[in-house]
Amino acid sequence: MMGFTEYLQGSIPFLNKIVISLVLLCSGWVVTTVIRRSFYKFFKINKIVDGNLAHEDKTKVTFIKLGVNIIQYAIWFIIISILVSTLSSSIITIATGFGVTAGFLVRDFVVDVITGAFVVGERQFRVGDVIEVGMQKGTVVEIGMRTTKILLDEGRLYICANRLLTAVIVYPRIEN
Repeated sequence: MMGFTEYLQGSIPFLNKIVISLVLLCSGWVVTTVIRRSFYKFFKINKIVDGNLAHEDKTKVTFIKLGVNIIQYAIWFIIISILVSTLSSSIITIATGFGVTAGFLVRDFVVDVITGAFVVGERQFRVGDVIEVGMQKGTVVEIGMRTTKILLDEGRLYICANRLLTAVIVYPRIEN
């Protein structure tokens, strides 16, 4: 029969891995939050942008928010890679896990990212433009890697996956 001391000594490596995992997840959250807030403060960007921005400002805001999203995804990819390697003792296990996960997730993610890149690159619409997607009409507040956020006329925030941006109506801006 195993005594408490032997049980505790056998559990310490597992507990260390759990603590390291929690520290990695918390540090990832802190780092991405600090980076996002620092970029927004440095470039003087509010969380939700009103529709009164000049053309150049809308493009700047769109590219900065997209860049911040790319940096955040890269940081989370690195943290999750470290986390998986910490919890797993075999490279084959890690590769298999990534392969299975990628098989399920990569298709929609890639379509969202490519569509988001086309929206930004072709300047189909920008932050601050009034658009209609399906039955939802409002002001674009953020164009991200995977989603576009639209503040609807009644004040609700509509989050649309970029792959659903196949038929968009962009309303002309009325200048005063």
